[in-house]
Amino acid sequence: MVPRLGMPVYRGETVPVRSRHSSEGVLMSEPHYLASGDAGIGVDDHFFRRYRELLDAEDNAFDELEHAYEDGDRAHFEADLAVWRSARERCTSFLERRGFRNSPLVL
Repeated sequence: MVPRLGMPVYRGETVPVRSRHSSEGVLMSEPHYLASGDAGIGVDDHFFRRYRELLDAEDNAFDELEHAYEDGDRAHFEADLAVWRSARERCTSFLERRGFRNSPLVL
């Protein structure tokens, strides 16, 4: 059974989507689950929201680090560097907990 419009979508199901140019429905796969592939990684709206929050925190910390560097303020630079490293580590550990691994670059 195909779910109706507005119904929850579960892994592997399709949702009927109406085309703007046709009155007939077209079956399309749910994009978030396609992004996760067969690895079982849960990539959904909550994942993207949390990842965006972590990226924003890292960006803000880097901005503060940059300002301290430009001002030549060593004490604030050291403190801001620790904050930026912590934000970067939170982002990396978030991805690792969800199955994304950072492989070393091999040339």
